[in-house]
Amino acid sequence: MFGCPIVGLALELGQQIPAIREEAKRIFDEIERHFIIIAADAAKATGDARDPAVTGSTLTQLMHGANASSRLAASPEPILDAARASLSLIGFPDTPILTEEPSS
Repeated sequence: MFGCPIVGLALELGQQIPAIREEAKRIFDEIERHFIIIAADAAKATGDARDPAVTGSTLTQLMHGANASSRLAASPEPILDAARASLSLIGFPDTPILTEEPSS
């Protein structure tokens, strides 16, 4: 399966069944709280002065876009690309996602 099943379910049925949309929002709000913690830790490690809440929100939106793109493409590559972009955004651009990254 490519992309996120929660996103897929919420997009497919969220308008007809508001409880699905509300539960998806609750889950993604929790994920965003984790992203804010990650952004704060990364900012502390790198000396970045950006607001971790803004960075955490940006990471969440990047994740949503990657999940939708992955489902459309039927490929994991959009998620891997978003993960690399996320690491760059928080100050760790040279951190590999895969054990063995493909050569450019």
